[in-house]
Amino acid sequence: MNDYMKIGESRLLTTDVNLKFWEDVFIGPSISKTGAWEIPVTQYIIGAILTISDWTRGDFTFLDMGAHVGYYSSLASYYMPKGQVHAFEPNTNNLELLRKNVKRFPNCVVHPYALDTEEKKADFWYPEDESGGGSLYYDSIVKKEGLTKCEVETKKITSFGIDFSKVGIIKLDIQGKEPEIIKELTKTNLRSSAVVVIEAAEENMKALAENNFRTFATIGNSVVANKL
Repeated sequence: MNDYMKIGESRLLTTDVNLKFWEDVFIGPSISKTGAWEIPVTQYIIGAILTISDWTRGDFTFLDMGAHVGYYSSLASYYMPKGQVHAFEPNTNNLELLRKNVKRFPNCVVHPYALDTEEKKADFWYPEDESGGGSLYYDSIVKKEGLTKCEVETKKITSFGIDFSKVGIIKLDIQGKEPEIIKELTKTNLRSSAVVVIEAAEENMKALAENNFRTFATIGNSVVANKL
């Protein structure tokens, strides 16, 4: 394993006093203990960024769909300073910390919207004690007491003026809407060289297969796929 595939440098980044990941009760304990969140995925994404940078001179786009408090957006912004990062996050409880974390990176744009197949106002459910668990689908959240509902604005992935031919990596984690967004990606000019990192849930795997995506790697609880 190459040195850049290890956590070393990302540990220095995630423990930087300017990045407040440790303030989040969901990912903070893991970062405080190991210096990283989802170590296999972190390793893969850092490696993929550096590999793609070799043949694009760093000029490509990273889409963080379900950016939470900006962990992957910050890593991407740091490792690809000549590229562009788009962070999508509708949960108002996460947006303040997300904006704080990516403020130092001029190449990162925050989009405070939920991704969907149509543009509208929609109910968004989230548990107060789990900042990474919000969803447009109530049934996709572990049902328990104390779920909070708020109204968010939804947008299509084609609403942001993104040139999908320049997209190199998509991290897709939006709690139940992934199959629909996978289908929407087929309507863009996304290249086959772009990789999608997504949780290996049954419905996601089915959507990838039905929309002509090839799964070619497993990393932790996630898979990596590309469009054929």
